[in-house]
Amino acid sequence: MTTTKCFSVGVNTKVGSDTAIFNFISGHECPSFSKGYCQMKKKTHCYAFRGELLRPSYRTRANNQGVLIDTDPMAFVVDLSNLQSKTHKDRVTGKYNEIKYVRFSERGDFRTQKDVDFLSKLANHFPELTFYGYTARRDLDYINIAPNIVINGLGFNLDNNFKVEYNKHKIHKNICLMDCRTCNKCKSSNGKTIWGYRH
Repeated sequence: MTTTKCFSVGVNTKVGSDTAIFNFISGHECPSFSKGYCQMKKKTHCYAFRGELLRPSYRTRANNQGVLIDTDPMAFVVDLSNLQSKTHKDRVTGKYNEIKYVRFSERGDFRTQKDVDFLSKLANHFPELTFYGYTARRDLDYINIAPNIVINGLGFNLDNNFKVEYNKHKIHKNICLMDCRTCNKCKSSNGKTIWGYRH
């Protein structure tokens, strides 16, 4: 488990230690819910929001990362370069992995178009990595983003369409397995609808 000022690796055991994670803003301050884009019927249904109630330091860390994006964006290039030079132990499998992926917006969403532009510039520094994440911000422009970014629209199709299912008994063909170590559905652009049960 590694934590820098810009990224975490191996903290989220669902994702695995081959993935560095960063956020633009916390789930509490997420603009998608207030703008009416979020699929959640209530803010308390949001996984990130609830996690921050249990661990307030997650909220602080995500918001601090957003401040750092605005004030020292090159810190992300330096941190990610350093993370790439090491292997990272997976807390579930015990294996050591190199960084292959960067997950953005584990909590929160893009604040403005500037965040999309920052993500694209960061991805251009690391063409060998796949950057992936989720957004409900259908009002932003994703046309000229770096080719190694996969954006899963939440309720609309960008590279994929990730939809939330409230009914745990409803069966869907293409369902999220809740284990990103063994699945690449959201890490590649397929134009498919991926269903995830609200958790």
